[in-house]
Amino acid sequence: RIMAAGCLFPLTENPDLSRIFGTRHRAALGLSEETDAMIIVVSQERQDISLVYRGKLFKDLSKQDLITKIKEVIKSEK
Repeated sequence: RIMAAGCLFPLTENPDLSRIFGTRHRAALGLSEETDAMIIVVSQERQDISLVYRGKLFKDLSKQDLITKIKEVIKSEK
């Protein structure tokens, strides 16, 4: 069942974030700054994968790098 559609997420206000990142990455960072969510972002333009957690952006991850980073983050939270 669909719970929500067309949601607006809080955008990060981090002035150090590179201009190459658009709204999708800024929303992922903003959401991670306000929640404990782990967010996976796929760039529509560059087709690269990023992981965002607690205001940290891990970019240009391969599929295996993504899995490894998720495991590292989960392990560090224990």
